[in-house]
Amino acid sequence: TIKYYYQPIAVTSVDLEKGIFKLHNRYHFSTLDEQISGIWKLAVNGKPLSEGRIPGLEVGPDSEQEIMLDLPLVSPLEKNEFVLTFQFFQQANHPLIPKNHLIATEQFILNEAETDFRSQPEGNSPSFQEVRRFWVIQGEDFFVRFDLQDGLMQDYVYKGKTLVSG
Repeated sequence: TIKYYYQPIAVTSVDLEKGIFKLHNRYHFSTLDEQISGIWKLAVNGKPLSEGRIPGLEVGPDSEQEIMLDLPLVSPLEKNEFVLTFQFFQQANHPLIPKNHLIATEQFILNEAETDFRSQPEGNSPSFQEVRRFWVIQGEDFFVRFDLQDGLMQDYVYKGKTLVSG
């Protein structure tokens, strides 16, 4: 969105495993700590795990500075998704921006969840087969057929009722 590109601070990762990030102050006349405050939040599979204040906001105008966060250890063998979110808020009232207004955000995926989309649910699993020029998926109460040449769905029947017919 436009708000993202105009936010006054940019965060880039230097070393995700060590929790080292670079803050870039896009203000031309102010240090970051004069204008904003910030927090970080670490979530596992969307649920909060840890959070804290962002240190090192004493970054001069049009300058960069590295910071290090004390993040919990995330094992590369972990099969959960860990997402680190940075949020920056307006520190004082401004003629156009109220105090504590969210003015910048950034997210980093520290460890992606392993998902095996090929696994089948328990019970009666749908069948997948190629029949002539069609890919056919058939389950207990549905039937779907895709044309392999153009990728379009040709038929979709659910509980005996035709929903799509091409």
